[in-house]
Amino acid sequence: MKGRRLPRTTTILHHENDALKNKVSCLDESLHAAYTEIQALTEIVNADPDLKAKLYTDLLFEKSKVENEKLKEKNKILQQELKELKEFCAENYGHIK
Repeated sequence: MKGRRLPRTTTILHHENDALKNKVSCLDESLHAAYTEIQALTEIVNADPDLKAKLYTDLLFEKSKVENEKLKEKNKILQQELKELKEFCAENYGHIK
């Protein structure tokens, strides 16, 4: 059951609009601050080739760990499917184990 909605007066709409403008302003300031920080960090990383190489290596290592976990999970699924297929064949055809 839906409740009865009160009429939205001009004042209420102005307050909602002001609240949305404030929210947009806060998000814009946050985005600008994040962009500025990223630019500063990028300059630091680009200034030190060893740091850049280490960060890149660390990133690749983390990505490979995630990919490895995904592959392990796929391997488990495939092993289970193979086991089920062998059992099915053994039950129905008798010559495959």
